[in-house]
Amino acid sequence: MVVEGAFFQKVATYGSVPGSPIGLETQLVHDSLSGDHSSIYRRLSAKGLRLSRGGAMKIVHIAVAAVFSLFVSGCAGHLGGLTGPGGLNDRAAVSKLRASAEQGDATAQFKLGELYFRGLGVPKDEVEAVNWYRKAADQGHAIAQNYLGSMYRLGLGVAKDEAEAVKWYRKAAEQGNANGQYSLGVSYEIGLGVPQDQAEAAKWYRKAAEQGEASAQNNLGVAYAEGRGVAKDDLEAVKWFRAAAEQGRPLSKDYCY
Repeated sequence: MVVEGAFFQKVATYGSVPGSPIGLETQLVHDSLSGDHSSIYRRLSAKGLRLSRGGAMKIVHIAVAAVFSLFVSGCAGHLGGLTGPGGLNDRAAVSKLRASAEQGDATAQFKLGELYFRGLGVPKDEVEAVNWYRKAADQGHAIAQNYLGSMYRLGLGVAKDEAEAVKWYRKAAEQGNANGQYSLGVSYEIGLGVPQDQAEAAKWYRKAAEQGEASAQNNLGVAYAEGRGVAKDDLEAVKWFRAAAEQGRPLSKDYCY
């Protein structure tokens, strides 16, 4: 039997699933969102891991925190008009964005990082994406800080480094970025890059949940249902599970018992 705690510390180091841009994490998120829990257990078993249901879902939470930060946090909206007609296909538009980025405009730096990360209008290049995310993050761009944290957590364009991931998640979270708050909550819940602290996890989940972040609402519901970091309170648990479920997140249903 693999010790779950040890695996949580090492989850990001396991190999990739063929065809996945990020690897095992992406597949777990896809399975979870589609409600295919049997596939979650099958993928983990293929890694030689025999985990409890709760342990498996915690691993999914790590994946969700990192992958959602990069893929489900409103990419098109962040890119402004560049994704529309005459945008990415217009070299002048991309050149103008690059010029603004090189002149130090943080929003342009973030957007240019997005283009490199997704391979839109420029060759896909995760190292360049990190370069531009970092320039924007260093100027206090909260979304870029959150994205940079996820690049460190997933090891995309940079060596995996949980401490650096937490550093950037915290910067984003302290500026009120809901995705950063959620990711910081996951870090404290599991003990990734920081000492495990359920009270701190609940604190950051609440901040994100109150902004409508569905995964944070789900996790806050779990905290109340199980009395982790907060006093056990079934009514509060149901409140947050319902809030998450109403946004269509299957994750919340896993804990509605």
